Amino acid sequence: MEVNQEEHTVVLSSGEVLSYRYLIGADGANSQIRKLVDSKYKPNALCLEFDYSTYPIEDEIQVFFSVINSGYGWCFPKKDKYAIGIGSDVKNSKIIRTKLQKFCNDIGKGFNEQKISGAMIPFGKFVKKPVSENILLIGDAAGFVDPVTGEGLYLLFFLQNAHLIHSSLR
Repeated sequence: MEVNQEEHTVVLSSGEVLSYRYLIGADGANSQIRKLVDSKYKPNALCLEFDYSTYPIEDEIQVFFSVINSGYGWCFPKKDKYAIGIGSDVKNSKIIRTKLQKFCNDIGKGFNEQKISGAMIPFGKFVKKPVSENILLIGDAAGFVDPVTGEGLYLLFFLQNAHLIHSSLR
């Protein structure tokens, strides 16, 4: 994807050219749109997770703060499995997979390296002004994640700040 801010166009990887009046950056923690607003931005947290099937499933959310420095581990029940994961500062990216394996062993759950998925998180990296000319950043692209849980933008936060966004678009 290539953005031409002067001509208000986006060229997709297929070659298709799209015109825009407003460009909404909703492209996640690795946002290309955010880099137009903040060229030095890099997401600063990494989470790894996988689903572990077992029976019975206990109906208890578990959070472990001693699993890794600058992060935590979790074991959340789903319908018929657990979501087991670990998140930490990207400085720990070289050891996070090993820490996840140890964490699974410590809590008595199996570890399956083939089923691991990962995501970058813009932990504590929110944009104070998510609007620049005709660009608006939302969600992870704007860094709107809870600083404790790493969860995404809450509707209440957006509604409380909607007037700021609206007035900036005028």
